[in-house]
Parts: sequence; structure tokens; C-alpha cells
Amino acid sequence: MKNKIKTILKKSKMISNINATIKCKALKKQYLSFVKQYEKKEQKYSLEELMFQKGFTDEWKDSLKNKKLNIYFIGTDEFQDKSGFIQDLGRVSNLTYFTKYDGSYGQYSGQLLYNKIQGKILNTNKVIDDISKLILDNKKPDLVLMQAWGRSYEIDKLKIFKDKHHLKFINISLDDRLVYTTKTPNNERYDYGIIGLNSIIDLSLVSNPEVVEWYLKENIPAIFFPMASSSNFYYPLDIEKKYDVGFIGNKYGYREELVTKLIEAGINVEARGTGWKAGRINLEDNNKFFNECKIVLGMGTVGHCRDFYTQKLRDFDAPLSGAVYVTHNNKDLKQLFVEEEEIILCDNIDEYIDKIKKLLEDENKLETIRVKAYERALANHTYEKRFIKLFKFLEIDNEI
Repeated sequence: MKNKIKTILKKSKMISNINATIKCKALKKQYLSFVKQYEKKEQKYSLEELMFQKGFTDEWKDSLKNKKLNIYFIGTDEFQDKSGFIQDLGRVSNLTYFTKYDGSYGQYSGQLLYNKIQGKILNTNKVIDDISKLILDNKKPDLVLMQAWGRSYEIDKLKIFKDKHHLKFINISLDDRLVYTTKTPNNERYDYGIIGLNSIIDLSLVSNPEVVEWYLKENIPAIFFPMASSSNFYYPLDIEKKYDVGFIGNKYGYREELVTKLIEAGINVEARGTGWKAGRINLEDNNKFFNECKIVLGMGTVGHCRDFYTQKLRDFDAPLSGAVYVTHNNKDLKQLFVEEEEIILCDNIDEYIDKIKKLLEDENKLETIRVKAYERALANHTYEKRFIKLFKFLEIDNEI
């Protein structure tokens, strides 16, 4: 009965819009509450002091000189991680990455049961098993790099193992603007959100710049670490432009509305993904598709919101492919690209339509933006550049 009601509600556009508005307001209210909370909270220690407290000492740095780092990586999404991240990380380190016991990629869902065993128990045991074997093989990880939330692990058990072997855990916090905390049962000691990991994390790599301060005020070292892409997956091709605008992503909600409005405005849009007429596109074909488009369409919205944004991998994939990229007006991107010269940002659908039409009328401008976008992305926004910058921050004189 409950599922039938949900189906009926989804089919009603008016009810669906009301539901989206309510959920968006709740998300933004929670976010603003954190902003206000941390504006009032005092930061007791500097980043340098916190790094020292976490054991990033001169002795630790000296122990890693003139060697290629051993890194153990715990990822989540195979489609995302294997589109350049894993490959680039493997080039700058001796990489071992987490797989489930059956060999498949990614972590178990923390609260689900697998043969009556909870996912977070399996995740914890597998990490301990993997690292124990690496230690026995004289390949102890210099860094344990992870993308995780508090709900994914038995925190106390993992902390005991971490402390015993003097491991350094670094979390890549991609969505902390959205899931800094999340709904957690009262009987749980650790929050299911990203801050649930705070007791085991030595450094947080934060994709949303304002959240860096939140971690620092919780005595967790943190630095701004934007998303990126791989120049081995995305790069310019000398091929024919078949489409005015291209979009890759599943068809639903605001995405469908935006694409529909562009088409109604007379713009030739080719969309790929579940739900669109052309269907899904293989990962290895993404770059070719972007190169076939005069403009690549991005959407920076999150959840049910139309005016609340976060970074997307596409923000870096598209420019690196040499595309003219038009997306939402996410303020974070203004720190990473020159607006109107390397990336085009829009506040609403009308602005998307207006800016795209003007761009399509000026081939010289399209070409100028393509070149500048690619040069910026190649120079600053590849995974390899991110990792090298991280190693420099840690003052590791390693061999790459």
C-alpha cells in the first residue's frame, strides 16, 4: 500500500514539486545551521599545530624520503573511481585498493546485511585483513586514503587497529556540504555522516571550501581539495561537431526540465543516460561524445534543490576534453576557472538558454573558450596534479 501511494505521488507533478520544495528547504536549513554553528565556534589550534598533533612530524616525513609511497585506497563508486582516479593514483604511488570479499569493487553498504552480517562489519574486517597482509608482505601503507561516512565502519575496532600499527588515515570528503551529518539512530555512538569518522581521521581533503573551517574547529586537519579529472580519459579530439549541446546523466526531475526547455527554445540537445531516447553511454565513449558537442551541459544542483550546488566530476571532465562547458553558478568553480573565459555559469533556465544561444552564434568565441578551458584543466585540475600537491603539502620528498 505504501509503495502504491509513493507511485501515485510521483506521477503528480504538483505534489512532486511541493515535495521537492520541502526537502530542499530542509537541506538548506540544515546547512545554514552548520554555517551559523561554526561561525560562533572557536578554532583552538592552527592547521600546522593540528598536523603535528596527528603525527605528521619531521621524523615521519624523513621516513618517507626517496621512496614511492605505499597507498591503500578505499573507494566507493567503480564508475567514478575507475574513470581516471585509480589510474592516476597508481602512477604516483604503489597502490592497493579495497575490494569486497568476492573481488567486486567498492564498499559494502554499512547498514545492509550480507548473509546475516552487517555491511560495516564486513568493511571493517576487510580493511583490517588487507592491511594486515600488506604489513606481513613488508608493504605497510604509508597512507590509507578513503572515501567514506561514519555509517560504513565499526569505528572503535578500526581505531584500535589503526593506532596499533601507527597508520595515517586520510578521508576524501566529497559531499560534506550535504552529508556532514545525517540521520543516525539514537543508540549509535558515531554519526552516520562524514563527521562520524572524525575519531580515526588524520586529515580531511575537503571539496567544499567553507567546510574546511568546520573540521579545523573540530580539531581535525583539513585542506581544500577540489574534484578533478584525468587527462588520460579526457582530452581534445580533432573530430566533427555533431551536436549543439550534449549532456550525460540520467533523466529525472530538474535535468529533464532543463533539457526539455533548451529543446523547446530550438537548441539541438543530445542527451545520454538512463531514461533518454539514446540510452546510456559507455564510460570509454564519454570523451568522444564530449568532443562531438559544441557545448557540454552541466548541472550543479543537488538533491531536490534548484539553487543549492556542489561540485561535480563533470566540472573537470568536460573542460579537460576541450569542451565549452555551461553549468550552474556554483561559487566554488569561480576559484578554479575564470568565469566567461574558461567556464560559463548560469543561475536559471532562462540564463542557460540565453547564454547557449549567444555562444552558438559565435564560433570564434567557442573556440577561444575551448582552448582556455583545456589549458586551465590540464595545468591545474588533473588527479595527478592533486596528488602531487597533496604530497607537497605533507612535505614528502617522494619518488614519482
